[in-house]
Amino acid sequence: MGAAKALIEWCGLPLIAHQVTEFLATRADRVVVVLGARADDIQSSLLHALMARQELLREGRLEIVVNHLWESGKCSSIRTGVGKLSPGVRHVVLHSVDQPTTAEVLEALFGFHLAAGRALTLPIRGGRRGHPVCVKSTLRRHLTELREEDLGLRGLIRSLEAQALVHEAPVAAPCVHWNINRPEDLAGLK
Repeated sequence: MGAAKALIEWCGLPLIAHQVTEFLATRADRVVVVLGARADDIQSSLLHALMARQELLREGRLEIVVNHLWESGKCSSIRTGVGKLSPGVRHVVLHSVDQPTTAEVLEALFGFHLAAGRALTLPIRGGRRGHPVCVKSTLRRHLTELREEDLGLRGLIRSLEAQALVHEAPVAAPCVHWNINRPEDLAGLK
């Protein structure tokens, strides 16, 4: 992208602030944001953007952590975030900052996940899987052991599929396929 994806403007906010705001608008008990490269800049931008929404910060639902091993890949960020969850957590939603979503889509996916009762739920649209991923806490150990060498989350999903533990939730919203990796991706979505 030529810039930190988390700081790209989206709906009038830095993308990270948009994502956090949408998650905090759901029934999620807690939102753990895992930062890596440029963590100080991104945290500052996020907190500055959320200052106008003080009620979100006062609720104590937001925790920001830094993954100092971010260069080793996404698995280290998942391990860092999952490591910050309390023992009583029953479900986890994994989502990347460069995949804009809405609270409505998140709520729909939560509903499908809870109703299906499977270990993992993925949204599906037009026959193609998307994001975010909902995971039962029974897989917590697996999440803390994810490694890039084992294909990370994709490898875990394949393993669970073989055991019929993956649920595909039909979602109409196109955002389940959005992924901002290049400037033209961003231009096409705006």
